Amino acid sequence: VSMKAGEILQIELPSRGGTGYRWFAEATGAPFLKLISETARQVGESRPGSPVMQVWRFKAEQPGACEINLAYYQPWEGVGTAADHFRLKLHIE
Repeated sequence: VSMKAGEILQIELPSRGGTGYRWFAEATGAPFLKLISETARQVGESRPGSPVMQVWRFKAEQPGACEINLAYYQPWEGVGTAADHFRLKLHIE
């Protein structure tokens, strides 16, 4: 993905509420990107186990190449047991 310094990148990934699984940032693209927020919002009805959308917002700070790596796992199990991964390579102009 290409973007310009000063632009904002938003990543949204689904997770299952109540299962203990969630997305964790393993690499955030620093110093080329700055993580400006990490939130979660309910998707649909609020029930145990219902979907949750995790949302990250990054600001492109300076030109260069970087990568964002996210892993989906239960924190007590650790990243070695990750059920999924998300990787995004960026080029900032």
